[in-house]
Amino acid sequence: MLMGIDGCRGGWVIASMAADSSRVVDIEIEVAPRLEAPLLNGELSVALIDMPVGLLSDRSRQIETLARRALPGQASTVFNVPVADAVYASSYPEASALNARHTGKKLSKQAWYLCPKIRELNELLAAQPSLASKVFESHPEIVYRQWVGQRLPKKKTAEGERARVEFLRSVGVPVDRLVRDVSTRYPKRVVLIDDVLDALVLLLLATRPSRDLDPAPQIALTGCPINLRVPGTG
Repeated sequence: MLMGIDGCRGGWVIASMAADSSRVVDIEIEVAPRLEAPLLNGELSVALIDMPVGLLSDRSRQIETLARRALPGQASTVFNVPVADAVYASSYPEASALNARHTGKKLSKQAWYLCPKIRELNELLAAQPSLASKVFESHPEIVYRQWVGQRLPKKKTAEGERARVEFLRSVGVPVDRLVRDVSTRYPKRVVLIDDVLDALVLLLLATRPSRDLDPAPQIALTGCPINLRVPGTG
């Protein structure tokens, strides 16, 4: 099974298809409250996820700097990942102070709100070492940018949504059907359309050649390299 995963209000939106299939028309979408069941079902080959994989204790991750360089004009789509102590803080002020102490940078509210999902993912990877060779971090905006060849409008605008839908449609993804299905099955308080589009482009990358963005990655506390999967050549 190949998966593209993005966090959403109801947990995680997961786009998936059989690993031995070249038919993107066979994509399925679901929203899972937790990651454990989807990732540990015994069928996973590769999952690309828009969530930090690998934390550091006393410095900023360098992969975010490289990601911003890959997204000129879209630097705001890349947030600074908290250090481990900040991820486990009990409040936003505490987390921001801890992050500033270790990195010189306070924590954004966006990063703080993602801490529960960062904890969930990284605790699962630590508890299940076999997932290290199957679950990789990626960034939908870099994937869209490199494949489309130009900056797209902001994804939460009608124009941005349309541009992403048109790209996915152009490469054969049944995006209209999938979006209709998700909108019918789940209310907006559970998942938004831009979450679905991000999961879909990550799944598409899982079916194609990819590469690591950082040729000399930092090593996380768990021993895994900190990197981003981005479109490769071929």
